[in-house]
Amino acid sequence: MPHLKHDDTFLYDTKDASVGDGAAAAKWQGILRLGQMRTDLDDATALYNQYWQNNGKRTAFDYSEAYREDDAVRRNIDHELLVAAEAADGFAQDGRTSFRMTGGLMPREAISGPVTENWQKAIGGYQQWSHADVRVEGDRVTMDITVEAQDYYNFDKGKADQATGINDAENGRFAEIGWARPLESYGSVTRRCPGASATLTPRRPTRAVSLNRIRDARTAPTVSGRAGNCAIAGRPART
Repeated sequence: MPHLKHDDTFLYDTKDASVGDGAAAAKWQGILRLGQMRTDLDDATALYNQYWQNNGKRTAFDYSEAYREDDAVRRNIDHELLVAAEAADGFAQDGRTSFRMTGGLMPREAISGPVTENWQKAIGGYQQWSHADVRVEGDRVTMDITVEAQDYYNFDKGKADQATGINDAENGRFAEIGWARPLESYGSVTRRCPGASATLTPRRPTRAVSLNRIRDARTAPTVSGRAGNCAIAGRPART
């Protein structure tokens, strides 16, 4: 699992509470309760509620739901699938018949931030990578791939909520005084891509191509369809 940086700018439990903090906490917990009544903010409020649990527990989110609901997340996952499929094809051309691949992190600048308010609030600037088991039978390449995502849920100095413009300092304050705690979150999507060689027409390498090399070069295969050709294999986010 790649390292997940804890980029705290409001350091946990480093300051004393002062006059006004109690009223501010009551206001934000009331906002949380109102948000929990909105079905379109279910993932955002779940993670915000966990922040208020003040235990730093690593918490799962539903990355399959994010794929369905958020166009940017869908593009990120589809790109990961296509890059992995080209890498699998390269290894298969090198004569391998059964193998496992693990990719590095998708470059930060290549990840599109979520466009829906729910997922902006829930995972924001997250990181993504994948691993896959590949089988080659004749000219068909079948790939079972899991795309993993993780995020460090916190609030940052100098930043603000995208949808409302509210400064992160309002909620970061609760971490500073030890009333709420940042946490790691994670999710995954597993898909089965049958007959990858039949659905992809990649640029033919002369030798096996590593997943990281393709990613570093920022190349992509030419496709006859979208990555949705890969069927969900039925693995939800872990709990």
